[in-house]
Amino acid sequence: MVNFKNLIEALNDSITIANDSLMSNHTDFIDTYFEKAESGGLTAKTVTLNFPVKMGDNTIKEVPVNAPIITLIPVYSPKVDEVKLTASLEIALDNDDLMVSFSNDEKSSGLFGNKSKTSTAKLEIVLKPGETTEGLKDIIEGYEKVLRAQIPG
Repeated sequence: MVNFKNLIEALNDSITIANDSLMSNHTDFIDTYFEKAESGGLTAKTVTLNFPVKMGDNTIKEVPVNAPIITLIPVYSPKVDEVKLTASLEIALDNDDLMVSFSNDEKSSGLFGNKSKTSTAKLEIVLKPGETTEGLKDIIEGYEKVLRAQIPG
């Protein structure tokens, strides 16, 4: 048997570690959308797209546009939103401490009635997108303005 408080703390710590692991993806975010500039800072990675523009004589001309990748790919950062644990627990009180253990369901099987003990638990983790910070929204909007300025018309 384990102390119920210790079990809850261990579960909470595990959830925190899982969320921290997901949040460490933010360094991958920097590598995905930005590269080091010669000046020592970061500059947005871009891709050149040939954007079709209808000319006055009804012909189509392709104009090269340097599109920042951050304006083309959705920015997504997952976070642990919900954790559900369902378990059958045996409960006991030991010196005013609540103690728990996984209960064993005994099942009869076989020719001689052999019994096997099994403990079951169900863990459900729901991942949701994290909210984009105001600073990141402003940066993306700034790059979108730069992109729009390159598109004729």
